[in-house]
Amino acid sequence: MFANHNCLATLLIGPTGSGKTPLGELIAARGLPDGPYIHFDFGHQLRLIKSGDGAARALTRPDRQTVAEVLSTGRLLKPEEGHIATQILRWFLDNVRYRTAPKTPKLILNGLPRTVEQATLLEAIVRVERVVLLECDFQIVWERIQKNTGGDRTGRQDDTPELVRFKFEQYLAETKPLVDYYANRHVPVLRTEIDVTTSPDQLYHFLERTLEEDSHRRVTRWQGNTAR
Repeated sequence: MFANHNCLATLLIGPTGSGKTPLGELIAARGLPDGPYIHFDFGHQLRLIKSGDGAARALTRPDRQTVAEVLSTGRLLKPEEGHIATQILRWFLDNVRYRTAPKTPKLILNGLPRTVEQATLLEAIVRVERVVLLECDFQIVWERIQKNTGGDRTGRQDDTPELVRFKFEQYLAETKPLVDYYANRHVPVLRTEIDVTTSPDQLYHFLERTLEEDSHRRVTRWQGNTAR
């Protein structure tokens, strides 16, 4: 049903409200020093499915009901529901491949994987080449959501205090361990502190500058090696 994909990806990790979605959209619009990117926003894909769009036709009725439950409760997909995540990602990549054939651009992964179990499932589809960690505490998250700092919270029905707190604690327990998971596999982790006023543009320039500096260091090392 789905084509084979082996995409390179940058994974954004951070709690809800930290600015992942606005950053992903900027990267998709502007690209990065290492090329163009497509933004895969898992939360957005789930909301499309709930409305009957996106990958809805690729999922069974029970799976669509699971998506609706995930959105209403804020819970993560269970290990036995991991096929839903991979089907959504494969559907997305098939459509990207159709629009951008013959080559699929690199991906910004936002909201997937959210657990180590999901990370292992995705290894057959994408290879994460770097992690960008947006670090902030709950108070910062809550104030950013209240101020809509990133401009992406308008109309969101899942920003109640109880649900935001639940998601934050779930993030610490289930998603943040992905940082160690990838670091132990020698995937670079780029960390930046987020405050209430940190804008998408500031985050983009941090990432752009970091990648440019890393590229310069690698060129310098290569030139040094060839001079010997």
